[in-house]
Amino acid sequence: MAGVDGQGDLFDSGEGERRAEEGMSKAMRALRVQHWKDNANAWFYDLFDTDPTIEFIADDLTAAVGLPDIGPNNNNVVGAWFSAKAKRGEIVFAMRLRKSARIDRHVGLQRVWRFGKPQRPVIPGGSAISPNPTPQSGRDAETTGAGALT
Repeated sequence: MAGVDGQGDLFDSGEGERRAEEGMSKAMRALRVQHWKDNANAWFYDLFDTDPTIEFIADDLTAAVGLPDIGPNNNNVVGAWFSAKAKRGEIVFAMRLRKSARIDRHVGLQRVWRFGKPQRPVIPGGSAISPNPTPQSGRDAETTGAGALT
């Protein structure tokens, strides 16, 4: 059915169904990402409680809690999570890089992080978040020096 006054096609049940499926898919990805961030934060605070002097890389996080989503270019939230923690001062760049052990990272370099001042969120009612996922290490070789700052 043709649209009115340049509005294009307003009615197309097939297109409406396609958009409904697309919207539900986006919502599920958003829920998966939120669930991943909750798990990532729980891992982070548990790691801090276990050893506040430990250093870690993104491989350690993803080995412990998995990747947030499926497919290429759907996991940018991992880097965004680290950036947000760094901006809040919860983590500090240790001025070194390590090679990733994840196959799809192709031995790419990852920043080594150490704890800054974690700001554990408080659940309404006063209790702090502290589930106990087990941290794992995907650490490989390490790079230091001036080249490590990139």
